[in-house]
Amino acid sequence: MSTTMRHSWTIMKPLPERPTFAQLQRYVTEMERERNLNDGSIVEQCLKLSEEVGEVCKAVRKHEALSIDPASTIGSLGHELADVLIYDLAIANRSGIDLAKELHAHQRARPNRSGAAELTLADLQNFVAEATADEHHLSGTLIEQCLLLSARAGTVYTVALTSQSPPDARPELAGGLIGVLQHLAAIANRVNLDLATALRAKEKINETRVWAKPSLRPAVS
Repeated sequence: MSTTMRHSWTIMKPLPERPTFAQLQRYVTEMERERNLNDGSIVEQCLKLSEEVGEVCKAVRKHEALSIDPASTIGSLGHELADVLIYDLAIANRSGIDLAKELHAHQRARPNRSGAAELTLADLQNFVAEATADEHHLSGTLIEQCLLLSARAGTVYTVALTSQSPPDARPELAGGLIGVLQHLAAIANRVNLDLATALRAKEKINETRVWAKPSLRPAVS
């Protein structure tokens, strides 16, 4: 993204050490408003999600020592996973989807699993680790998880592009977004990454960027 101007002020609260999904969704709402990125449609956010899933695939290829274009710029896997997480949250926000509620519903569907009262990214990673033995789609290799991440993201794109009635499509869209989260967690688990730490590290970089379309709102005195 081209960048031309820098904010001289901010009203964003920093991410907590162990952010809940409710806090994460609020954070992304505030972050997009602060950086004037909140005018993109769901379809536009899906396009960005697609780009970032591709970056995860490139980072996985590098991690697995597969052949890559030597001229290609490849970010760290943790940073690319954080970007996918941000767009997943942004799409959920635009669709009125409460990801914590959807994750709770998915967890309650498994025997002897009620879920924590306030779900965090660590809870998600623990849930996925525990579910690996029971849910085949979460038990594959790193490369398989990367491909399944792409497939689940594809569900999100398809629903966003074909839905004529967003409320009616919300359950299917929520399922796709939860699938993306699960495979993000599965990938992070396989490389011993903490998603919350990866997100804070990426946001520390983002906070130093100069955004092309800064907010024109006056500073709060």
